[in-house]
Amino acid sequence: MKTTYPMLLLLLTLATSACGQKRPTEDELRLWFHASMDLQSNYLMRMLSFSKTNGIDGAPNVYHVEWTAKADFLADCMWGDPPSGQRPFLVTRGIADPNTLAGFSDSFGKVAAHKGDTISMSGEMILENTEKGWRITTIRVNHTERAKPETFN
Repeated sequence: MKTTYPMLLLLLTLATSACGQKRPTEDELRLWFHASMDLQSNYLMRMLSFSKTNGIDGAPNVYHVEWTAKADFLADCMWGDPPSGQRPFLVTRGIADPNTLAGFSDSFGKVAAHKGDTISMSGEMILENTEKGWRITTIRVNHTERAKPETFN
């Protein structure tokens, strides 16, 4: 079967235009969230799980994703939301003894965490479809629940 140049061009255009409108997969979202968590936590948190729980198309080229995740802390640190207006969704800073700053830090939105503590989170991610593909514009943590590490005798 001989394919003509115009037919090949049409098929290529349809294929690439369909790819541009495709929503990100859960695996892509997981990779992006993982990379964001690593960088924004200064590598003091490790993602244990990530799951997309819902998604909805917003304005043209915008996709809203609801998610849940679980992570643990790799060192004693302070963590919490950044000051208002900053882009990262979480900030962690290593400290020698989180207990000494726990009361002080709670009043500034930071919480002491110990190595091995686990946190469950849920939130929202907003993505834009640009000429070069999807990009995350916002990650919000709406709910967190902490659990202490299990101890075995």
